[in-house]
Amino acid sequence: MRQAEYPWKYLWMAVLLAATGCAAAHLRAPGSRTLEGSIIFTNNTPRNLATFPAELYTADRKRRIAAATAGARGDFTLTGVEPGRSLLKLTWAAEQCTLWYRVDLTQGSKEIEVLMDVDCAHPDGGVLDPYRVDPASDAGGSASGSRTAACLSLAPACRGRMAARA
Repeated sequence: MRQAEYPWKYLWMAVLLAATGCAAAHLRAPGSRTLEGSIIFTNNTPRNLATFPAELYTADRKRRIAAATAGARGDFTLTGVEPGRSLLKLTWAAEQCTLWYRVDLTQGSKEIEVLMDVDCAHPDGGVLDPYRVDPASDAGGSASGSRTAACLSLAPACRGRMAARA
């Protein structure tokens, strides 16, 4: 009879561990953020867009927080990110272009767009502000607004993508 008790002990331990793990994940989840983004090309989108890495680093660039690879349409999602200010690193290996973008996730999750070929055309090595998804919300004439306006004036494909997201 004693041998029959052991499987139940292990089952109860497994249930207890699973419940503890779920509770810990639930407690951490409300503080986590998601960064969704799109890599857009105004002209001649590369066929290997799904190989473009999207990496999120601490503001001092010393530690990688999250990483993903863009999908076939250039969309990427970084989940489970702690609130705060960080830097998004995007790399276009074929053109030897690495871009850094400021990301502020202190208030909540964000959705951004990156015009990779436009930004790679004039890299200065500095940190950029990402494009805003809703161009109508950018009436202030900030740097990201002028770049969004540049996108809207450049190519029909870019205009179509921006309009579809607005």
